[in-house]
Amino acid sequence: MKDMSKVARSICKCGHKGDGPHSDHSNTYPIQQDGYGRCMVIGCNCSQFVWERFTDEMSEYYRVGSSKSGWNRER
Repeated sequence: MKDMSKVARSICKCGHKGDGPHSDHSNTYPIQQDGYGRCMVIGCNCSQFVWERFTDEMSEYYRVGSSKSGWNRER
């Protein structure tokens, strides 16, 4: 399985990646939060990451993980 600690995990309301390394959003300070600051895509005026949904890659990671571990099995 892919190491998800190295990818952006979520999509912001502006439509760009955030919440993790390799995101389109800057980091916040003084408390380090990867990908939770303003959007750095040219032309986007988003000033703060606001969670909208998981990336397709992260959704697949959760889907595969839940099916292997039984998270989503009916009782």
